[in-house]
Amino acid sequence: MNLFIYIFSTGINKSLPLLFIPILTLYLSPEDYGIVSLYVVAYNLLIPILSIGFPNYFFRWTFENEKMLTDDVHNLLSIVFRWCLFVGILIAGSCIVSYWYLGGEFIIAVFCLYLAAVLAVLYQTYMQCLLSKSNSINYAVVEITFTVILFSSTILCLVFLELGWISRIIGLLSANLAFSYWSWRYIFKKFLINNGSEEKSSLEVKINRERDFLSFGLGLIPHVIISTLITASDRLIISTFMTLSDVGEFAIALQYSSILSILGIAISKEWSRAYYSDPFDLGNRTKATIYSLLLIAVAIVLYLFTDLFFEYFVGENFKNASVYVELLILSQLFHCLYMIFSVHLGYSKKTKILSKISMGSLMLNAVISLISIHYFGIFGVLYGTVFAMLFKLIVATWLSFKVKKLDVLRKLNES
Repeated sequence: MNLFIYIFSTGINKSLPLLFIPILTLYLSPEDYGIVSLYVVAYNLLIPILSIGFPNYFFRWTFENEKMLTDDVHNLLSIVFRWCLFVGILIAGSCIVSYWYLGGEFIIAVFCLYLAAVLAVLYQTYMQCLLSKSNSINYAVVEITFTVILFSSTILCLVFLELGWISRIIGLLSANLAFSYWSWRYIFKKFLINNGSEEKSSLEVKINRERDFLSFGLGLIPHVIISTLITASDRLIISTFMTLSDVGEFAIALQYSSILSILGIAISKEWSRAYYSDPFDLGNRTKATIYSLLLIAVAIVLYLFTDLFFEYFVGENFKNASVYVELLILSQLFHCLYMIFSVHLGYSKKTKILSKISMGSLMLNAVISLISIHYFGIFGVLYGTVFAMLFKLIVATWLSFKVKKLDVLRKLNES
């Protein structure tokens, strides 16, 4: 039941941006769309850097046998927000130095992105609370509401206030602002009261928890950043060697192929929760196989409907982007399968292994893309992305099975 709710909510959440494509492509030029795409990449990179992986750590923490201490949560969040303040000072200094070169609009966009990313730490932790307790209905309502606020604010600023491409950045900030107070209140006034303890932790326990968090988070940051760079490197390379119009066309094709991630993300939410609850369940392999076959089937259907989508839902200036969809769907499929088969590495807190895999994938992507773009244009970048995603899937699957085998042996020895 939870899986279907997640599919529905993720579907709505992904469909809303697609429904806004006709408006966005009408009011934004391909160059503007390319700028927006790059700023969204920057936002996705800022979140893991500022959060130090706290939302992911919090999710894993909820499945540990020991009871959560509210004092520990406060302590870890204070570490996160002190770090956010330090990064904010660095960003502010960079903006002051760059003001005369980039202008006031750039400063405003960067400030909005930074503030949105800081508030996103609370929002994402709130969502992990709901996910860990299988509260799928509330999760769906919050996720959809967040996206509605985001795009409603964007359209208001774009169409009525005529603020141009920066409207998308203001939309991100508006949605995170709307949920920041409620997220904090839910975490401390409801979730921890029901699932945690008001006991004060000893100094030794507090230090051990900090070390565990920083080990997990600092290991996860490179993985998340590099994973974002892998998916964003194509746009960065295209913007460097080609034009922003090419980036805009590519972004539209990428947005269509991302429909596959509707199913992939929904499966990942339910799969990770179920797997973390009982990682050694013998039925897990069967579930993983069923999920994989379902993803492959949806990828095929999505490819068959490409021409229909671009004929009726995309502005005239972006129709040529349909030629990139086939390879983008393939890379999305590999990534979705990776989320299924690498789950045990996350459960075992092997975040450093995930980071190394992602680094190897990024290097492979960069080498192939930078060489191929001179011969095949955008298709050369796509070849790099596909091979990088396939590499990540194969290596992560192999290492995940290897680590799980060691964990099983350790568990048998302990019993």
